Amino acid sequence: MANSQDSIMEITSQQRHFLLKEEELKAGFFGLHTVQVDASQTWLLYRDGVLLRRLQPGRHSWWNGFFHKWHIMKINNRVELLHIQVKGRVKGPSMASEAAGGTALELACDVTAELELTCKIADIENFIQYRAPLSVFLAAVQDMVVEFIGRLSYDQYGQWATVIRNWAKQYLGAGGGFDAERRVGIRVDDVFVTDFKPNTVQDRTVLSMYQLIERSKRELVEAQSNARRDTVVAESFARQGEILNLPPSILALQDSPIGRALIDRDADLRKLMVATGINPSINVNIQPLQDTRGQLGSGQTSSLGYLNPPRPQVAGQLPPGFAAQQVTGQIYPASQPFPAPQQTQDTGQYSGGSPVDAARQELELSELERAGFQVAGSGQLVPVYDDAGQPVPGSKEWMLQVTLRRSTGYLTMMFHCPAGYPNIPPAVEVKTTAGGGLQRMVPNTIHAWNAGRVLADAAREIAESIP
Repeated sequence: MANSQDSIMEITSQQRHFLLKEEELKAGFFGLHTVQVDASQTWLLYRDGVLLRRLQPGRHSWWNGFFHKWHIMKINNRVELLHIQVKGRVKGPSMASEAAGGTALELACDVTAELELTCKIADIENFIQYRAPLSVFLAAVQDMVVEFIGRLSYDQYGQWATVIRNWAKQYLGAGGGFDAERRVGIRVDDVFVTDFKPNTVQDRTVLSMYQLIERSKRELVEAQSNARRDTVVAESFARQGEILNLPPSILALQDSPIGRALIDRDADLRKLMVATGINPSINVNIQPLQDTRGQLGSGQTSSLGYLNPPRPQVAGQLPPGFAAQQVTGQIYPASQPFPAPQQTQDTGQYSGGSPVDAARQELELSELERAGFQVAGSGQLVPVYDDAGQPVPGSKEWMLQVTLRRSTGYLTMMFHCPAGYPNIPPAVEVKTTAGGGLQRMVPNTIHAWNAGRVLADAAREIAESIP
C-alpha cells in the first residue's frame, strides 16, 4: 500500500465499487518496471503524482528513470449490481363527493420499490471527481423513481414494475434526463424491479379494497355477458325443441346425466322402430292400434319417440288414425349395424357396378373439399354387412373417408352410401380426436335427408357438434 503522504488520492467507501486500491511500484534490476494488468482491470499509471497513461489488460514494461516515484490506481472493469430501495406515493381511486361529505377525496398509497441496476465504470476521470459518486447517483435515482411513481395510479398496479423499469432505464441511459455516464461516469446497462409493495397496513388495506372493487367490476361484466349468452342459448333450445318436437328443458339437460338418460331412451325406442322395419329418418303414416276399451278416440294419433309429447289434432294435418313419425334431431351413437341394401325383386342381389354414379361422386368430393375437409382418395366399393356381421352376397356400397384437422388431432368420418343413394340416406361412423374406435352417429342432416343434400352438409354438422 502506498505511503499516506505520497498517496495519489483517498479512496472513499462509495468509490470502492470501482476503485480497487492504490499501490506504489518499485523498480527491478537496472531500474526496469514490469507489471501484468488483470483482464478485468485497467490501471492508471502516475509518475511523481501526475497521471502518465492508462495500462490496459496485459503485460507492460518501462524504465524507472532518475529519481521518480511510480504509483498505480487499479480500476474495476467488471459489471456490478447495485441495489437501490426507493419509496413513493401512488394516486388512489377517487372517492365520490357524496361519500366524502361533499368534498371529493383521492386515496393514495405509499409503496416501496426494490431496484437492481447493472452498472459499469465508463469515465474514470468523471467518476473520481466525486467524493461520494454513488450518493449523487442514488439521489438522482430516488428523485426519478419518486416522480415516476407519482404519475402512476391504482388501475396500473399490475404494470408498475414494468413501467418503473422502462422509465428508469430510459432516464439513466445515454441521452436520458440524468445520463449517468455523463454525470458521474457510470453506465447503466439494465434495470430490474425485484419488488414493489405497499408500506403500511392502511395502504395494503386500501390496495386490497381497490382490488376487490376491480374484481367486482370484472365479475359484473362477466355476469352480464353470461346472462346475454344464456338468453341466446335459451332461444336456441326453444327453436330446436320446436323443430325436433322435444321439450327445450330436455335439450338444456343434454349435458347432464338425467338429460342424457332421457335422450338415450328416445334413441333406444327409435332403434326398436328400425328393428321393426320403420325408418325413423323419414315421415311415414302409421295406422294406430284400435282401442277396444274406448280409451283412445278414433281421431287420436299415436306419438312416436320417447320424448315426443302427444299433439292435438289440427285441421289440415294428417287424417285421423294416422301420425307422422317425429325426429329427435340429437346426434347419438348407434350400435346397430348398417342396414343391407335394397334387393332387386328378380335375383335378390345388388346388380350393377358402383352403387353411386360417377357424376354424383365428383359432386360429393368437390363439395367436401370446398367445405375444408380432406378426402382420402375417391372412395372405395365395399360389401354391405347384415345384422349378423356377414357380407351380403353381391352387395356393394360406396365408402368415403373424410377427415378434418384440429389442434388436438384429426376428426375422422366414414360415410357409407348404399345403392339408391342419394334417394336413400347415407350412414356415417365418426372417430373423435379423443381416440377410440369408429362410432356410428345419426346427425340431423341424415335424419331429414333428401336427395338435394350432399355429404358435406352432414360433415359440417358433425364438425360443429363435436368439440
